Amino acid sequence: MNRMGIVQFNQYVLPANATGSTAQWMGTFTPQPLAPPLSITMHHPHNHIWMNVTVGWNSPSLRKTDLIFEIHRNTIGNVVFRAFDSIECSGVFFSLPSLRTTSFSHVDWSPTTSPENQQASYIVTARLAFGSSGGAFITGPITIAIAEIGSVSINRQITLMTRNIYIGASLIPLFTATPQQLPQTVHEVFEQIPATRFPERAEALADEIAGTQPDLIGLQEVALVRIQSPGDSFSGNAPATTVVFDYLEILLDKLNQRGLDYEAVAVTTNFDGEFPSSTGDEIRLTDRDVILARKKSNLEISNIQERNFNTTLVLPVAGRPFALLRGWASVDVNAGGYKFRLINTHLEASSSPVQAAQADELLQGPGNTELPLLFIGDFNSNADGSGSPTYGRLIAAGFKDVWKIAGSGPGFTSYHDVDLRNPVPNLKRRIDFILFRHGFTVEKVSLVGGAPADRTPSGLWPSDHAGVVAVLKTAD
Repeated sequence: MNRMGIVQFNQYVLPANATGSTAQWMGTFTPQPLAPPLSITMHHPHNHIWMNVTVGWNSPSLRKTDLIFEIHRNTIGNVVFRAFDSIECSGVFFSLPSLRTTSFSHVDWSPTTSPENQQASYIVTARLAFGSSGGAFITGPITIAIAEIGSVSINRQITLMTRNIYIGASLIPLFTATPQQLPQTVHEVFEQIPATRFPERAEALADEIAGTQPDLIGLQEVALVRIQSPGDSFSGNAPATTVVFDYLEILLDKLNQRGLDYEAVAVTTNFDGEFPSSTGDEIRLTDRDVILARKKSNLEISNIQERNFNTTLVLPVAGRPFALLRGWASVDVNAGGYKFRLINTHLEASSSPVQAAQADELLQGPGNTELPLLFIGDFNSNADGSGSPTYGRLIAAGFKDVWKIAGSGPGFTSYHDVDLRNPVPNLKRRIDFILFRHGFTVEKVSLVGGAPADRTPSGLWPSDHAGVVAVLKTAD
């Protein structure tokens, strides 16, 4: 990255000198150099020079002695700064007063005359002011420091994670059930959610985060499950409000228990459906995508956007249309002066045309920026090009895939079995990505949640997906 700072530094130091013949005598009105010229070859013609000068001196004069200190650029006579200082008379000839120290600073905003001539040289001189009598000893110490201030390269590492944490059940049976079958189907589907034990899985997810310490995390399928008991399908339409599982709250609590201070900086609410169960209750499922930021990373987050796609797949639930709403969240990030945009999303899985249209919305909406750009999430598009063209479109739009740059092996991220109890990994597709356009280089990338050792004590996989973690470095 580029930010303002010290590009280069040069200085001259002369220790304090004994008074008398070895000290430099200043007794004329003509500028006398106090040190050899200090030079810097500028890295950029728009940079500037900061100077700091300290001079030790005294005077044996019976009267007040005034000295003029000047900074000359390139040649004596081209004065860019002037300072004055005085010593009152001692009253006794050649009875030297205490050391006088004169310090001053100056910024030369235009040190070079053209892009072709970027050499800047400075000479510090002293002379008697007109009207002063006697003279002065420049006894030292003398320190002259110059520094080029301007655009310097400061690269910072950013660690990212994308993690589909899994609702905990397959919703497909809801879209094939008849009106008569729906209540029993709802009961069976939502019995899977407690069976896949998100509080237990959240322990494993928190361990993944503790082990990799991402600065920013994109989460998908961050479910909120609520219940109304008894349901009011036939007596009213008040929504279910009693929380059964709040995946975001549960995960943040597990992180807090590990001393990890993350906050949700963007939450996108996607589909929100309420269904009658054969138990007489109504079950409400809300899908969310979330961006978490690590507080200790000291990231400045701004321009937070949380949107749903205009293009949405509509499926029947017991003969009624149900919009499978999906969306994205975007944040602008300032990491110590380096600014970029991060977009987290979960694209449609069941319709390639809808998915492709959603990807186009990303490119034409939040992705239409001059900032360095990161796309992370579950794109539901296989990296090998099979199934849908979305991945290829994103690559054609200038994005780079961190796994292709630094990954080892196939990098498969989906799917484990619906009940999460398959004894060996069952990942055969790579659909979860960290993509970037401009402004980054890839240090390393790895998977989490794909090895048998990643399972919970009861044998559950943390999710039906593996997650992707990448360490990127900001680039000039």
